[in-house]
Amino acid sequence: MGMTQTRETNNAAEAGEAVSADPAKKRDPYGPAAEAFIESCGGDPREAVAALMGENDYLAGRIKALEDVVSWGYMRAGTGQR
Repeated sequence: MGMTQTRETNNAAEAGEAVSADPAKKRDPYGPAAEAFIESCGGDPREAVAALMGENDYLAGRIKALEDVVSWGYMRAGTGQR
């Protein structure tokens, strides 16, 4: 362990933070939701991805429909898309 890594580990320990030896094991904020979604799709990751892609297409269509009905006349100059 290098001097810099030792210093960082000590600083984290003093701050009361959990120190992990493997930086790849950082907490994934989407992990539990992803696991639950995959489980709701029968445990099949391909089915879960297909469902998410369909949801993405649906939401993109909703955004487009809402953009079409929004009055852009009240937008400040330089902030709108149109």
